[in-house]
Amino acid sequence: MTDLSDPRRETAVPPIAERRPTRDPRHGMTLVDDYAWLRDANWREAMHEPSLLGADITAYLDAENAHTDAHMAPLATLRQNLVAELRGRIAERDASVPTPDGDWFYYVRFREAGQHPIFCRAPRLSGDDTTPGEPLPDEQVLLDGDTEAEGRSYFSLGTVNHSRDHRLLAFALDERGSEAYTLHVRDIETGE
Repeated sequence: MTDLSDPRRETAVPPIAERRPTRDPRHGMTLVDDYAWLRDANWREAMHEPSLLGADITAYLDAENAHTDAHMAPLATLRQNLVAELRGRIAERDASVPTPDGDWFYYVRFREAGQHPIFCRAPRLSGDDTTPGEPLPDEQVLLDGDTEAEGRSYFSLGTVNHSRDHRLLAFALDERGSEAYTLHVRDIETGE
């Protein structure tokens, strides 16, 4: 195993943020923040569109990321081994217990080697006899996370819910990693 605390290990020097004192008088006191420049004036907009950040802030964050990547590079094999070990201990083909709602069972399942959940429904059968982990007869895939994630550099599903009349599916999606989710509504029948 790689010991990151070993003083003999050569590491890149981390980037040091430049000090640019900003004075902020409040209630008869003056607060000094040496790093206020790292908070862009339009930080809220930049959470949704990172390209709006000032060039100096972007350069510093890129340097921080490069340093972290270089520092963590020796652990790449360990990370891969941990993921493989954890995957070996879970049932990759798993599903939630189907929840009855009106004429439908709603449930979430995962495919083997999949990264994201698959939201499904199936017509209710006579009685509530279902086998957990198995697709139900006449299953309808409402939202396939793995398919939706294709071609995107980042993909995180938030809340997923169907409408009371079972016609619409609403889901929240973060495509930037900013935890700012966009709400999407899809017609279940047409998929649009």
